[in-house]
Amino acid sequence: MRFGPKLLLSGGVIILLLPALIVLQRVPQPTSENTQVVSGILSSFQETETEDLAIHLEGDDNYYYVNRFRGVGLDLEQLQKSLSPGDKVSVTFIATTWSPLNPTGSTRPVAALAAGEQVFFDRVQR
Repeated sequence: MRFGPKLLLSGGVIILLLPALIVLQRVPQPTSENTQVVSGILSSFQETETEDLAIHLEGDDNYYYVNRFRGVGLDLEQLQKSLSPGDKVSVTFIATTWSPLNPTGSTRPVAALAAGEQVFFDRVQR
């Protein structure tokens, strides 16, 4: 059986584009169905080089981040006044699907951040 050049070219394009589509999949909008909450003791938080807010919890090896945190209304200086290492916080993260960029699922986009009754931001669509 011979395959024509159009069929071979189409197959080649699909093979090349499929990995790109998997790698470039977007993080979904946060809803109550695709988010999970983790509570813990705040170890640290800081702005990253990519203008994200990195959040670290004691005894938790996961990497929590708020993508482009200034765009969701968070102010680093205000957070530094309101939150300190040792505070108990609740982090709501988007439970994303598997990706080659995050094969272990340990990089977790944050959809909401709270400490006690104080909610710093909440993007979860309920």
